[in-house]
Amino acid sequence: MEWIEPRDDGYWGDDRVVEREPGQDTSDRILDWQPRRLAGFGAGSLAEHQRLVVNPLLTFVTCVAAAELVRASLHSRHFPWFVTGVALFLLAFFLLQFHCLDCGRTGWIWQARRHACPAVRGRWWKGEFRLFRGPGLTTQLVLWTYLLGPAFFLVLVWLWTRP
Repeated sequence: MEWIEPRDDGYWGDDRVVEREPGQDTSDRILDWQPRRLAGFGAGSLAEHQRLVVNPLLTFVTCVAAAELVRASLHSRHFPWFVTGVALFLLAFFLLQFHCLDCGRTGWIWQARRHACPAVRGRWWKGEFRLFRGPGLTTQLVLWTYLLGPAFFLVLVWLWTRP
């Protein structure tokens, strides 16, 4: 290892330019131990700044229709109706929706994490959080399941006991 003397202008080393190889990291693990966030740049994920509500109405109605279709198919022994009812049950889980309280947009639940209306982007950019820190999407889905599960069971019992 060679000793580098300070120059007359107060800087260390000589005027050699160090070329970095492709893929080589330019950070120093000792000095740059924590990444710095630029001022005015968004912090964290968008989910912390979104105000979304889960809307399971379409899923619930589809499940009820599928249950009625399966019941009618078993009663009349019509196999295509049975297959259609089972397919509707499988399709129902893809019909979950979200609703944005900022812009009013409604979309499919699997696209909710990517939803970024101007209000969400503004809060993300400024580093502000949503005013109403209500439950997230996952918690809302669990609560709706606890609420609509027994309701679906009651509708199912009502459908099966009908003549």
